[in-house]
Amino acid sequence: MIVFLEQMKNTHATRTRNQKTRALVLAVVLGVGAACAGEPDYWTGQAAYGRGDFKAALEILYPLARANDAQAQLLLGKAYASGAGVPRDGAEADRWFAKAVRSGPFEHGRIADLYMDGKGVPKDFRKAMRWYEEGAGDGEPWAMYSLGELYRRGKGVAVDYPRAFGYYTAAIAAGGQYGHAGLAWMYSLGQGRPVDWARAVYHLKAAAQAGSLTADWELGDYYAAADLGGKDLEQAERHYLRSARMGSLLGIYKLARFYGREAGKPYEALKWWRVQMRRGGFAAASEIGLLYLDGLLGEDGKEVMALAWFLVADELGADSVKPPIEDLKKRLGPGQVADAARKAAAIRSDFGL
Repeated sequence: MIVFLEQMKNTHATRTRNQKTRALVLAVVLGVGAACAGEPDYWTGQAAYGRGDFKAALEILYPLARANDAQAQLLLGKAYASGAGVPRDGAEADRWFAKAVRSGPFEHGRIADLYMDGKGVPKDFRKAMRWYEEGAGDGEPWAMYSLGELYRRGKGVAVDYPRAFGYYTAAIAAGGQYGHAGLAWMYSLGQGRPVDWARAVYHLKAAAQAGSLTADWELGDYYAAADLGGKDLEQAERHYLRSARMGSLLGIYKLARFYGREAGKPYEALKWWRVQMRRGGFAAASEIGLLYLDGLLGEDGKEVMALAWFLVADELGADSVKPPIEDLKKRLGPGQVADAARKAAAIRSDFGL
């Protein structure tokens, strides 16, 4: 299987994508025709399914599915897999999922994801593996990459680094540039081969170029760490910033910490910690408290502001701030402690906590 995957050519993957594109166009044309005729469309059926009116949903979905509407076929597959409005029937679910793969843009690997994550269907690792393997045999890069992840991490299967390496490489050859992220992990951690940071960085850069949310902050870590041989704070900042701007919550965290601890830019750190707070990264509250406590945001009233942020962090469940809260309460006067409590209330209101 691995040898076959490694020898596959891009032409096979391109042909498969072109066939699915033509099928998708046909499905769209059929859908438009139905809508123009005043017939219920997929979205009406999906809405009924979502509110639990399975009888109405199925009456709409069956005709669409028989007319090769891939979305309707996928939803029917979910219905049979989970027993929503119909008797639970795995074979019937597989039949509709297979039709969805043939009719439209749904790949085997994406259906495998449903079973792996339990999204709309019961979690079923064996079924997920079967769909991933079918997708890999059909030249789908996402299925190949996913199999590489499972074998590298030993998730549900025995760790098999040669097989993981083969799947990642095949994914890249088939156009799945995210395969570079998997190879970067293997080279950086010495998984199945010696640690090789030059190769790891090469693959991280390729993954970042392909839009990986994690590759840029991983490159930031590399350039920020002297012991890895790549110490370059300018490059670290560039990659952390790119990851944060792409919306990675961990990228935002790493950028804020970098500004506060490595780059000596506390006000930039404060700005990004606040961004993380608004995104639900509540660990930022204690980090902001430390910026104030260390006097990095000015000396005037620093302990009152530190206590205010620590109080917010404490209410959000950060046990690590309990000792500094007790220490500050002993050092500050009653009026200052009350002032900190008022500021903490204002902070919570500002962030909608």
